Amino acid sequence: MISNGDLSINSYGQIDYVTDIEEASQNVARAILINYNSFFDEGNELLNFASGGSSSSFLNEMLIQQFLTESINRLIIKQRDTLIGGKIIQVNQIKTRMVGMTTLVFLVEVMFGNGTVNSIVGQANIVPTQLNQIINPATLINV
Repeated sequence: MISNGDLSINSYGQIDYVTDIEEASQNVARAILINYNSFFDEGNELLNFASGGSSSSFLNEMLIQQFLTESINRLIIKQRDTLIGGKIIQVNQIKTRMVGMTTLVFLVEVMFGNGTVNSIVGQANIVPTQLNQIINPATLINV
């Protein structure tokens, strides 16, 4: 575990380790909160879609949930060939809410291979379309 940029030490002076479920939860959050990268086939296409200039008002709840589910499903596929203990086997539910025009709040509930269900809650900033077409008339006047 890392705490304040350093290894976390418990009250017995021993290093704290991240459990399999904690690691898997961090992997889910990472898959949702990073831009999609086609080379590594990981990340969330929603962030690419929103930051690419598309209007966030176009994003509806079904589309957002689809992007989130796809990002976790890519993670599930990658985990099939690894030996980590906290493998995700399915997405149970996804709840989303847009707060204002720029913030997406989400709750993702996933089931792990050992039957444990865990919820990951977080937020992502969605960049709205910027309209930079305003021209300063002072720059057009020549004397």
